[in-house]
Amino acid sequence: YESGGRRIAIITNSGGPGVLATDKAERLGLEVAKLEDETMEELRNLLPPQCSIKNPIDLIADADYNRYKKSIEVVCKDKNVDALLVICVPPIFMPSEEIAKAIIDAKCHKPIIVNFMAGELVKEGVRLLNVHGIKNFPTPERAAKALYWLSLRRAFRDQNSK
Repeated sequence: YESGGRRIAIITNSGGPGVLATDKAERLGLEVAKLEDETMEELRNLLPPQCSIKNPIDLIADADYNRYKKSIEVVCKDKNVDALLVICVPPIFMPSEEIAKAIIDAKCHKPIIVNFMAGELVKEGVRLLNVHGIKNFPTPERAAKALYWLSLRRAFRDQNSK
């Protein structure tokens, strides 16, 4: 897994888990990145008006394949973001595999950690992520902790390369 830095972006389709991830990340010393103006403008043009374009980015409950994929790609280009935490509370009308495919298909060169909530209901989506080497954690807090460990790995690597 590519090591991430301390500046993270959180993309979610539910505000509550986004807040839980933000709180845990900040307690661990991670920085919920301030997105560049260009990133927020691109998100504003891409997303419905009721979505939050500030980090954590809330795609709202009806987020689909395209909304996830395009949002990940836009945020991934932001120079202020080292790693992404993508949260999905699967909507009843969409199988978790669709969101998993969006995460897999998104063109992003930065580390992505995922939190698919709903246990048994998302097992196919989680399986698909695993096949593609993308790690899923069962809670937003544990996903944030995984990003923390990735940031430590990067800090250690950077320190030893001097």
